[in-house]
Amino acid sequence: DISDYMDIEPEIGSMESIKRLIAEAHNRDIKILMDLVANHTSAEHKWFKESKKSKDNPYSDYYYWYDEPQTDWQSMWGGSAWEYCEERKQYYLHHYDVTMPDLNWDNPKVREEINRVVDFWASLGVDGFRCDVIHEISKDLKNNIMSMGPHIHEYINGLFGRPETDHLFTVGECWVWNEQSFCNLTKEEGKELSTMFQFQHITFGRDGKHTPKPQKLAELRDVLVHWQHVSYENDLL
Repeated sequence: DISDYMDIEPEIGSMESIKRLIAEAHNRDIKILMDLVANHTSAEHKWFKESKKSKDNPYSDYYYWYDEPQTDWQSMWGGSAWEYCEERKQYYLHHYDVTMPDLNWDNPKVREEINRVVDFWASLGVDGFRCDVIHEISKDLKNNIMSMGPHIHEYINGLFGRPETDHLFTVGECWVWNEQSFCNLTKEEGKELSTMFQFQHITFGRDGKHTPKPQKLAELRDVLVHWQHVSYENDLL
């Protein structure tokens, strides 16, 4: 995942090429959205490399570190969401792969860092962001809440509701099926997300990730129609 938020992977281009892409796109009235992965970084990111060195360095609390796993959460990749780090002698949280440690958004320094990332790309002319699993940036380990935690609105508003960023178009990649939560994250007065992807339909026809499950096509239709109505009625299209 992200090892440097303010650079371009050499395999696909350079900073000069992205600047040219933005300029040429704008000349043709095309908007540019960047992918923002704010829930976790790569284990190769400087923050994590420094964080795992000790419990008392400037980056020590950028991630979730504990002497023992704090929950029974499972990784989306399989196995425990807690991985032991021999160097630091503690466990860190990773909802996804072990090479993708979760950032600790309860640390104000982390929030400041991601603000700087967004401001950097906005200053280059980016028009918005596709926000990867942004509903997971607020967690509550004590109450076993992995996503949509108690500070979710505060954290997203603090990122996109600022004068420097409230003009950006943002779409959340959020696994949120509750209609009220969906609307709360996207209501205009909240200054959080412009809109969201909805994923309930992709659970149809399978049990878990890989086991087929027979279902009627009409059930899939009903879910798609339901969320189209929710989006239309709340001006999210």
